[in-house]
Amino acid sequence: MSLDKPVLLVNIIGTGMYHDLQFEQWTSLAKARAIENEVYVIGCSHFNDEIPMAYAFDPSGRTILLKKKEYGGFTVHIDLEKSKEKSIGYHDDRVPDLFFRLTE
Repeated sequence: MSLDKPVLLVNIIGTGMYHDLQFEQWTSLAKARAIENEVYVIGCSHFNDEIPMAYAFDPSGRTILLKKKEYGGFTVHIDLEKSKEKSIGYHDDRVPDLFFRLTE
């Protein structure tokens, strides 16, 4: 999918975070996906009796939202044009022959 130049990655996690290390791992990986794809990455998780979380990173990997152990709704502003810019140019370094679709 990265060759299709996405502008937003959404990760709705179906289970809760069970410990602080897991929270750090999930958010670190989400930030890495934002940087390498130069897109916004947003995600959330909630599961009864576990650690709820929500996050949003901009295309440069900067944190827009990072919530842990807080319940409720959160709002962030996302400018998809910023994702379309691909100003760093990581996408241009990708060799299409080394990528293939999961659906093929």
